[in-house]
Amino acid sequence: ERAMVPSFLQEVEQHGFLNEVTVDNLSGYHFNNATIVDVAYEMTLSEQRRQLHRESAEWYEKNFKDNLSPFYVRLAHHWTEANEKDKAATYFELEAIRLFRLGYAKEALDVGLEGVKLLGQDLPRDLPTISQKIGENMAAIGSLMERKTIESLAEHKKLNEPQKERVIKLLLSLGPFAHQCQQGELFALMIIICQRLTLEHGNGESAAEVYAMYAIIYKVLTHDSHGAFNWNTLALEVDRKNGLTLQSRVLFIYGWFIALWKLPFDELIPLSMKGADAGFNSGDIIYGCFNLSLAAVLKSTSGKPLDEVIQTATEHFVKNNNAVMNAAFHLILEEQVAKALQGRTTAYTSLTDEKYDEEKDIASICKTDLFNQIAYYFVSKLKLNVHFGNWDEAIGWGEKALPLLPAFANQPGHIELEQYYTMAALYKSKETVGEASANFKKIAESGIANMNSWALICPENFLHKALLLEGIQNGLEGRTAEGEQKFIHSAKQAHASGYTQDEGLAFEHLLRMKKRTGANYSRELESALDAYNRWGAQGKVRYLREQFNG
Repeated sequence: ERAMVPSFLQEVEQHGFLNEVTVDNLSGYHFNNATIVDVAYEMTLSEQRRQLHRESAEWYEKNFKDNLSPFYVRLAHHWTEANEKDKAATYFELEAIRLFRLGYAKEALDVGLEGVKLLGQDLPRDLPTISQKIGENMAAIGSLMERKTIESLAEHKKLNEPQKERVIKLLLSLGPFAHQCQQGELFALMIIICQRLTLEHGNGESAAEVYAMYAIIYKVLTHDSHGAFNWNTLALEVDRKNGLTLQSRVLFIYGWFIALWKLPFDELIPLSMKGADAGFNSGDIIYGCFNLSLAAVLKSTSGKPLDEVIQTATEHFVKNNNAVMNAAFHLILEEQVAKALQGRTTAYTSLTDEKYDEEKDIASICKTDLFNQIAYYFVSKLKLNVHFGNWDEAIGWGEKALPLLPAFANQPGHIELEQYYTMAALYKSKETVGEASANFKKIAESGIANMNSWALICPENFLHKALLLEGIQNGLEGRTAEGEQKFIHSAKQAHASGYTQDEGLAFEHLLRMKKRTGANYSRELESALDAYNRWGAQGKVRYLREQFNG
């Protein structure tokens, strides 16, 4: 680097600090016990120093205009010292984005917040103050919305204050970084500030993203899926009015956090692909890659054929091209989970094959601060262990995932955690006694209640899952006739909604119930095998034949 650019001392020699004529002409005068020459000297030194930093920044921008990324931090420093705060904030933001794409979420957040501070928005980092600020801003939002409806904000006044727009854009850019490294309260504060500024000053270029992000916070704070959906619908409308400039962002938030609680997954998968295309076409690489991963995760969670999940994951990994590491992780994970269900990994619950090593390529995520991806890894291991009847191991993985729920709440992984952890807890409640059994029953009852509440909002996504869980519960409690009805209803509902994996689970756990009671289960076994074959889960087929002598 020293060979490529002038050192600080070389810059001093080249530009100089002092204006000698000015200093010489002022010698001999006094002001407040200091000679004017001293005052002038200090003033000139400061001005010259700012000019030096300005010219240094411009030198980098001119000579490395095609590859500035190695110098983002240096440029941020030079523009800060030149008192060009907007330019400095831009380079802090660019460095934060660069770090995030490499997988350093916490470091990205810390760097980005330096830019926020330059723009006059110094955010607290301690939880008590963050909570206080959230309360203050939410109260202000409540007052601002007193005579407004969510829909009316599509015609909200226009934001004409560039500095406010700049603060909003930077906070929105950094929001995912805070969410990713499990600083949920800070994430909430950042988005709530954006919402307040937008309601106070008008819809700016980023208004669609503000309303979409606020939908996430609203859902967490109120548990109101309908209201959150309305906020995200507003975001889509505002983006449409603004020429679809933020389509990738608002569609990702729509599919990853909000609409999956209201709409069938089959409607969301093509929207995620549209969001991916919009991101890459507009240069919004982070959200383009987020949408690529969303499509693969939605296909996996909704029971699309495993070959299709693998094809989507591998093709999207190539498109990602290691541009956004945390998004790429989801694609590797979904590919390997699908292979495990096909029986193509080294063991039924292993994610290792000839292409990827679980410890090296997947479990190593646990050494990072990418808590969202860590949680998805734990949930995937939970799911695989439930599929292959390892209730103890499944509970262990679920217990690891639960503390990370703030990092993936209201996402597809949250649904799978609830379903598979509840299934494991139901079986453990039967295998244990006393307090342990009571604790597992409590976990299971909570999971069933949650799934039923979700089914009221979107039966296409959740009713068959609620019936499956209730069927297992009924069977374990000896109410086999009631349990059989629930299983059959679950299988029919899953088939109608396209959830082939859950159709297989309904028949599988019906046959488990029948085997426990000594009843003939050959018909249920064949039905389960048929569903798993249609899913492409040859590993599950082989496992069931081994376990039930089919």
